[in-house]
Amino acid sequence: MNWSDTVGSTNSVEVSASVTATLIDKVLSASVSAKYGYMWSNSHSEGGSIGSTVKPGEVGWIDRAQAMHKVTGTWHFYSDGLVYNFRVKGTVVSPAENGTDGVRNSVVARTREMSDNEKTSVGARPGGVLTKPHAPQG
Repeated sequence: MNWSDTVGSTNSVEVSASVTATLIDKVLSASVSAKYGYMWSNSHSEGGSIGSTVKPGEVGWIDRAQAMHKVTGTWHFYSDGLVYNFRVKGTVVSPAENGTDGVRNSVVARTREMSDNEKTSVGARPGGVLTKPHAPQG
């Protein structure tokens, strides 16, 4: 069985600030605001082939578990060499490329016996022998 998967993540942050000043006994006021936003994303693709024997009366599939990466800390936001006074503590968990920090993706081929309903839906005879081809729905 051949498999392929593309995993990605997108993160964004936005900070805004405003200052309002009232002058001359509330007759004249001025307001200034600034907004900064940033988005970053990452994706990667992986694929392969795995062998498995699926006997008559069984179903087969591939289970895949993505390696994940967890980062905890205080996040500081920068832009063009300027440091914003915006700091937040937090944890981010996101998909990681295979082998990050020694963690590898898991790909396992599995099988199980067909249920009675599955056997009926594909036209099985007693004993689990399939008598008509099954056309996938979708």
